[in-house]
Amino acid sequence: MLRDVDVPLNLLVERIANYDVILTDYAQSAVMHSTANKSLDEIKSIHADYEKAGLELDSILKNEAPLLLEKSSHSLAEKEKIMAYLSEIDMYNIKLVAIEENIFTLVESGDKNNLTAARLLMVSAEYDSYKQKLKEIYTLWLAVENDRTRFVREQNIEGIDQINLISVIISIIVIIFASIFGILISRIISNQIQKLKSEVEEITKGNLSINLSKSNLEEIQGLKDSINRILASMKLAILRSGMSKGEIELGEAVKAKEVAEGSYKLIFDSSKDAIMTIAPPTWKFVTGNVSALKLFGAKSLEEFTSKGPWDFSPAKQPDGRLSAVGAKEMIDKAMKTGAASFDWVHKKLDGKSFPANVLLSRINIGDSNILQATVRDLTEIKKAHDELSESEEKFRALTCVVNDAVIMADSEDKIVFWNKSAESMLGWKEKEVVGKTLHDFLPKETKHRLDKSHLKQFSKTGKSYVIGHSFVLPIVHKNGKVSNINLLVSGVLVNGKWCAIGVMRSVDDKKD
Repeated sequence: MLRDVDVPLNLLVERIANYDVILTDYAQSAVMHSTANKSLDEIKSIHADYEKAGLELDSILKNEAPLLLEKSSHSLAEKEKIMAYLSEIDMYNIKLVAIEENIFTLVESGDKNNLTAARLLMVSAEYDSYKQKLKEIYTLWLAVENDRTRFVREQNIEGIDQINLISVIISIIVIIFASIFGILISRIISNQIQKLKSEVEEITKGNLSINLSKSNLEEIQGLKDSINRILASMKLAILRSGMSKGEIELGEAVKAKEVAEGSYKLIFDSSKDAIMTIAPPTWKFVTGNVSALKLFGAKSLEEFTSKGPWDFSPAKQPDGRLSAVGAKEMIDKAMKTGAASFDWVHKKLDGKSFPANVLLSRINIGDSNILQATVRDLTEIKKAHDELSESEEKFRALTCVVNDAVIMADSEDKIVFWNKSAESMLGWKEKEVVGKTLHDFLPKETKHRLDKSHLKQFSKTGKSYVIGHSFVLPIVHKNGKVSNINLLVSGVLVNGKWCAIGVMRSVDDKKD
């Protein structure tokens, strides 16, 4: 719920970043559920949760964040910079949503080939680049908010020093008045002095909005009037320095912080990602959510927090580095730059190792910094990647030994594969034709015979009037001669997009 006070925006950065983590987690969960042959209803339920979280994130980016920024004490230049960050975050989230919605579509189709394509989308370079861009933006934005938080803290300290000085002056005045008139009016003014003292104590605690009560004693009322004038001058000076009502009324800022921390805890506890925190100087785990305990096989939070990241890692990483040394390097990097993302081999308490991706994010709590770690198990994703690589190697090996000329074109008709038999038949090397279209190798007078109007339909369904049909085309040999070939075309789904595989045979040879 928005308040009409200036709330620290650095909490909002963490909130938006965690929504990004949740959205990715839902997409990954859909793939995992499909791999485990879960029911379609369960996958659709995950999809519904994904869309709900997406709407919440969209509302924060387009409504809550701009309104909160407008009410903040940031400078005009800082506001413009943050609005630019919000625009970039929205842009990259739209791109990520497009990929993730495609993943849900493929998974919900129930087709095993589509499931493989969905897995590949999760580990695609394009998807990873968008995630990296978001991490960079969050780091830059958080740096702006940390600078603003330090500035506000310094201003508060100066204000407290002034209040303490005024409190000392007031105390001296009270003592002087009490000494002069104490004997004569001690019984009359004792209650009034006690009341004034409690009000002054409220002022020293930072409550500058206190209303001093009226006194029926002229002397004490005059003193309260003087204090009221001092309070009014202090408020005016603070407001002119750039502080807002929210920064003066410290209680409201505390309430807003508690609301934000409650929201963060809810996301932390309910996330399907393993999320944990580590803190100096030992860098052992301070806390971890249910997903973290489950991922590493810990029976309790106490057991989990008694260890550090290196205790959940093998002695060495695949590159030969000691895990203890590598973990410390990544921790130092995250503390210096604000974030660090890297691949890592972790180990459960039962000794079983698994590949993972780790994101370390620096979090400012009071006057100290800790790190939040988000760990994702990449076992299934790596397995899918290895299976795809193996399939690609088998395909290339098979097409290299067959006598028929085999070519492959993507959904835009660009050639992506051209085997040795095709090179022998037409003289063109694979590196000379990749990226071009078959249309480029037709004689000028016959280019109209290869109609490109089927591309739009083919890119969506993998079907067109040429798929599954055999037809004869004249192709220009590298030596300039024209060879008549018989081309049989079939469609295949690769990385979520339809590609065409064609088998070419020379018609001229049969005529001879």
